[in-house]
Amino acid sequence: MTSPVAGEPVDPTFLAGMENDVTDLQADAVRMGCTLRRAAAQTLPDATNTTVSWDTEDVDTDSMWAVGTPTVITIPEDGVWAISATTDGSANTTGRGYLEINITSTGPITNVVAQGGIPVGSDRGASTWTGPLVAGDTFIVVLFMDMAGAANIAGANLTCYRVAA
Repeated sequence: MTSPVAGEPVDPTFLAGMENDVTDLQADAVRMGCTLRRAAAQTLPDATNTTVSWDTEDVDTDSMWAVGTPTVITIPEDGVWAISATTDGSANTTGRGYLEINITSTGPITNVVAQGGIPVGSDRGASTWTGPLVAGDTFIVVLFMDMAGAANIAGANLTCYRVAA
């Protein structure tokens, strides 16, 4: 496969190699990590930190997640890891809200909280973090929403992949 040259026709094998949909990324055997979802509704008490309990495993290359401990993800190998979480509530915030990735590490960092804010009137949260982790480090995803009443986590997504050794 050769790179395109300006003014020349593009080799179809080059275009085929550029496909970048989620399925291709998840199927990459070299990429260590997991993709999890919360498919069923989860109770979300008003103004209370709630740890997301994952119930669907789409990809898990190294047993990072287990049904028996559905809230905890364990890092299998040292490296630089990219973590991204999103949630969708069943009610809009009337006050503050946030989505956190809480990391417990014994490596170059100790404990990290990566927090993404949820604005008033929204029901969606997002948080990302990228950095060094060591084998055995763990993390959870926590949602807080001030909604003037209980609601549900209507859906949630998590990706965690090693991006460098």
